[in-house]
Amino acid sequence: MKKLIILLFSFISMHLFSQVDCKIHVFDTTVCAGSAVKLWTGFGPDTLYYWEPPAVLSYSPLVEIEIYDTTTVYLKIFDGADTSLICEDSLVLDLYPRVLVEMNQLNKGCPEECKAQVKASASGGFPPYRYVWNAPVAPNDSSLALGLCTHDEYSLFVFDTVCIYDTMYKVKGYDMPEIELSVDPGDTVYLINPQATFYFENKSADSIPLTNWVWIFGDGTSSNEVSPTHVFMQNDTVKFTYTTLDGCDSTILKMIFVEELELVIPNVFTPNGDGINDFFVIENLEQYTGNDLVVINRWGQKIHEASNYNGDWGGGNNPDGTYFYILKAYGLFEEDTFRGTIAILGSGN
Repeated sequence: MKKLIILLFSFISMHLFSQVDCKIHVFDTTVCAGSAVKLWTGFGPDTLYYWEPPAVLSYSPLVEIEIYDTTTVYLKIFDGADTSLICEDSLVLDLYPRVLVEMNQLNKGCPEECKAQVKASASGGFPPYRYVWNAPVAPNDSSLALGLCTHDEYSLFVFDTVCIYDTMYKVKGYDMPEIELSVDPGDTVYLINPQATFYFENKSADSIPLTNWVWIFGDGTSSNEVSPTHVFMQNDTVKFTYTTLDGCDSTILKMIFVEELELVIPNVFTPNGDGINDFFVIENLEQYTGNDLVVINRWGQKIHEASNYNGDWGGGNNPDGTYFYILKAYGLFEEDTFRGTIAILGSGN
């Protein structure tokens, strides 16, 4: 009896497995390149399907894959209960003759210009061809795209009598040089000396030379010099406009800020050789065009005098005490005079 039950179970299992359709089905075994192809097989209860490509194991008897080359599809069907292999099949998908497209850009433009033209030429496949650009095309010639913008990318669909070929084209344009601007003394100038000198460097001079350039200032003046010096009375945006050998123009902006200058004059320094506050240093004094400094003691005797003082006085051999200074600082249009006291501490004299 037990043997009979086992034989009956085996017969039923084989009968169920025999109902699973192991054959791969597809509408057409020859497809267009890039097509999404649906393949399927018969459905069985509690059945696992392994499709390759895309190398997935699932309960779905259907799969969709994109075909770009002749491809062999493999299918294995397993019993979902014990993962034993039930059956397997394979199928070769071939491609229709490909449409080949060549692109020929007829002209170039400068950056931000939209005057390029690109001609597409198809071959292979099953002519005649129809061209569809996402751009304007020439009258009576859909293969020629017009008014394309430099460095932008455009799509093209080519239809033959069977398939569709799609591609992208990025418009080539004239390269622009790498230009670096600099300014001395910096982006901020002060009303006591509000002048700055400008420089440019063409880091691509060997490959993309300039034919001309101009510096344009906010007060309406301009200069064709390589390194012009300009006086600013208020904040300004300086424009550097240049033209390349290819006839392309571009502009670089440089912000200049004009501020009031505040000198920071200390009232004490400690020339004890510890490297901290050893000298009489006046912050921002270098922003003036020049200066004269005089230091006197309490008896009116001059102990130090300097023109264009740069913060290098360490008290000399004078003893600790309080001294008086007179500083005349010269700007481009005016002169400022500063008076005060300075204490020397820790000199050891």
